[in-house]
Amino acid sequence: MSRLKKKLLLSLLLVAILPSLIIGGYSFYSINKHLRDNSILSLDSKTTLTSQRLTSFLENTSTDISYLRDLSAILLYFSPFDSEEVQRKELLRKNVEMNLVEFIGKKKIYQYARLIGLDGMEEVRITFDGINANTESLDELINAKETRYFSEAIKLQRGETFISRLELNKKNNEIEYPIRPSLHFASPVFDNNAVLRGVVVLSVSVEKLVAIITKQESDNDTMMLIDKEGYYYYHPDESKTWGSPHDLGTEQNLFTEKPLIKDILSQPDKQNYAKAEGDILSYQPIYIGKDRHFIGNLITLASKKEIFSPLISFTWIFATVAFFASLLTFALASILSSSISSPLLKLKEEVKRFSSGDFDSPIDVKTNDEVGDVSHEVEKLRRSMKILMSRYR
Repeated sequence: MSRLKKKLLLSLLLVAILPSLIIGGYSFYSINKHLRDNSILSLDSKTTLTSQRLTSFLENTSTDISYLRDLSAILLYFSPFDSEEVQRKELLRKNVEMNLVEFIGKKKIYQYARLIGLDGMEEVRITFDGINANTESLDELINAKETRYFSEAIKLQRGETFISRLELNKKNNEIEYPIRPSLHFASPVFDNNAVLRGVVVLSVSVEKLVAIITKQESDNDTMMLIDKEGYYYYHPDESKTWGSPHDLGTEQNLFTEKPLIKDILSQPDKQNYAKAEGDILSYQPIYIGKDRHFIGNLITLASKKEIFSPLISFTWIFATVAFFASLLTFALASILSSSISSPLLKLKEEVKRFSSGDFDSPIDVKTNDEVGDVSHEVEKLRRSMKILMSRYR
């Protein structure tokens, strides 16, 4: 390749490729950043939306427990009676049962509704099996004095509500099988004279909470609900759930699997997402009630490979387009540099031949530009020189 052609080719490539590199590089950076931010925002929005649905669901329960503790049938049942009025007391208890059966049957989100006396003995227990609300017979009622929801609720003031941690339902301090996870709302019942009479309890089916989460699941990420110690309330792998010593005691724990997440959750950021050991983590704490009772941390975990797959795809597409664009640019620059340099090189060779004394070979470089004009003028010079030389022979 001649020096002229090299210079032309280099100049053309610089003129064509340098602006493309600057514009393309900036475009790649901008689109890359947008896709990265959009992927993280999508993950974070998904977590936020799910947490809002969980919170809304549980806030409705706070309203329901308030409704029941002021239910006229319950207040009437707890009103003072003479010891001889056993039959009337039983009729009022049946009335409470009917009201609770109707209430639980309509709501369809509670496993149990309980009315407990001051001695801790259940007065009424309604069980919902997912289809029907059923009344437990008197001989099936148990003493709930040792349960935390009773012992805590009995200490509360009028209008206050105790909210338990999510836990496996127990009967006589033994876990029920098949397991029935519950979240207990308990509130003291006061009569019209502000005298404490008992406790009303609603046990939310955790399966309803899980259903809200599972509706948002996808193959690209993992959603989970954990307690403050990192034990799973919910995980797609059921063998990991309820590993707390309070429950099954399997010790399956997110903080043990990924210690960095514990540090992230202990120092929450306004963005509510972070990088964690090769993953992108989005998290939202779940609080309910005026006193912001902590329920758990909702976490969405996605591998960088999965969450940034659009970014990876775009990078490959951009690199492929840039590669072929560069090849095309190089080919066009080569053709253009050849079209410019070839006539000049041909003219150079013919002028060189002419200067060495060859006056017989015509100088003819056919182009429609200045190179052609120069060739034509040199050809006239050759002819003049040939005529002149013939006169002196």
